[in-house]
Amino acid sequence: MAEMIYRLIPSSPDTLLPRDTVKAAVEYLKNALHTTDVIYVIAESPIFVDCGTELHQLRCPVCREPLSLRWWAECMGHAAESDFRERSVLFPCCLKRGALEEIEYIEPCGLASVILEIRNTANLPDSEMLNTLRCILGCDLRIIRAVY
Repeated sequence: MAEMIYRLIPSSPDTLLPRDTVKAAVEYLKNALHTTDVIYVIAESPIFVDCGTELHQLRCPVCREPLSLRWWAECMGHAAESDFRERSVLFPCCLKRGALEEIEYIEPCGLASVILEIRNTANLPDSEMLNTLRCILGCDLRIIRAVY
C-alpha cells in the first residue's frame, strides 16, 4: 500500500522562520488533526520538496510547453551546488529566463527552507486550519501531497 505524506511549505522558497514559531505550528496541527505524527524540517537553504512517485510531468511557466525530466534534473543539480541560492534557469522551449520555483508541476512540488510534514492521517488541514497556520507562521502556505 502506498504511503501518503502531506507537506506544508511557505509559498516563497526563501522564507525562514524561527524554530519556536514552527514548533507552535506543529503543536497546533497535532491538536487540530488529533495526531502525533507531525514533524518539521528547518534548513539553512531551500531544499526540493517532491511529490514522490507522482513526479512525471512539468511545464514551462512562460510558454506552458512540457519540460524534460532530464533537463530539469540537470538544472536541479546545478542549483544544488549553490544550496539552491542560485535558481535562475533558461527554459529550453522558449529561451526565456525564469526560476526553478516557477516551473509548473502537474502534481505540486516546491522549494522550501521550512517544511511541516503530516504522516499517516486521513485528515487534511481544512481552510480554517490553514488560515490559523498562516497566522501562526506569518506566511502563505502550499500543500505538497507526496505518494511513496
